[in-house]
Amino acid sequence: KQAALGGTGLFGIANGSSSPLRLGSALYHPPGGGQEGPEMETDADAASIHTRRSRDVEALCTLGERILDEDQVLKEVQEIRTMYRVERPMPKAPEPPRGPKAHWDFLLEEMAWLAKDMEKERRWKMKQSKRFAHIVVRGRHDVESRQIRQEKEEELRIRRVASKIAKEVKGFWAKCAKLVIYKHQNKIDMKRKEVMDKHLDFLLTQTERYSKVLADDLSKAKEQKMIAPAGIRAISGAAGE
Repeated sequence: KQAALGGTGLFGIANGSSSPLRLGSALYHPPGGGQEGPEMETDADAASIHTRRSRDVEALCTLGERILDEDQVLKEVQEIRTMYRVERPMPKAPEPPRGPKAHWDFLLEEMAWLAKDMEKERRWKMKQSKRFAHIVVRGRHDVESRQIRQEKEEELRIRRVASKIAKEVKGFWAKCAKLVIYKHQNKIDMKRKEVMDKHLDFLLTQTERYSKVLADDLSKAKEQKMIAPAGIRAISGAAGE
């Protein structure tokens, strides 16, 4: 694993850069923030500090040995990779058979079960969220469609009322038009009757005049006829004498 990470050593120290002194300076911090005074130290404190320093030196030595061993192992790995030109990582070796389950096995099983349970719960929550979102959207659409339907129904109701009022107004004005036409036709008929009466009176007057003239002419003709024979007789008598 360390070779795959690019040749880093223990605690993330690169190859050739490991220094026990630097690690020692990072691990060891003298008490009092580096400000030691002869007045503050006692024999017990000096003994404890000496013991702590000896332990730190031993830890640094052990750590240095481990780092040197690690560097040596990394160098060998690099030589092997260079020798065999391994471009791909080697296949993972199968784990040896185990005996009874240890605490780590139970922990891994619990982690796997927890991961599956979390994934299942996540999917369930996503499904529920989608369902609730669809319900909200559908409810909003239902509200909007209900409002639109109410507006259309109100518009239709207003149209029906307007149509009824328009029919009533139209009927009223139709009756008014019939009454006006009737009155106008009555006036026309009266005028026509007056004209016809005048014409009839004129005809009667003319007829009476013509009949009177004709009667006068007939009476004159009759008188002339009666006078004519008497004259003829008188002439004939005078001629005989």
